[in-house]
Amino acid sequence: MKTISLERSRWRLLWIWLVGSVLIFGYTITIGVTRGFNDPSDWSSTVGWVFPHLLPTLSLILSVVGANALNPRSEEVSVKMVYHRLVMVIVVAYLFLVFATYLLEGIIPFDLVQTMGIANFWLGPLQGVVSAALSVLFFSD
Repeated sequence: MKTISLERSRWRLLWIWLVGSVLIFGYTITIGVTRGFNDPSDWSSTVGWVFPHLLPTLSLILSVVGANALNPRSEEVSVKMVYHRLVMVIVVAYLFLVFATYLLEGIIPFDLVQTMGIANFWLGPLQGVVSAALSVLFFSD
């Protein structure tokens, strides 16, 4: 069975999460600017919604990668490629669903803030699945 080094797997997942987070946050800012959010509550509603969906996992990934960078041990640990790919699919799917929340506003009869509140019903549990899948790669040696 094919394998990938644990360190390489972690770095790939870091880059996927980092790029996805930056793109989603950039889109959040773009939404606010194009809609002319003048009220601070509009900004706090949108930015305050997206941060909890992205930053806790990003901080987890960065802390483990950072701690590993300080580790003098250089033994190679491998991960089965099938699990690495499964985690990548879960991560990409979750990031897509966070982004898709913005797209849902055009389909369902609610405004953006209400749509974000509704999306929490599935994004919250899915974030738990993402964390569980990532924890195997980020809390094991």
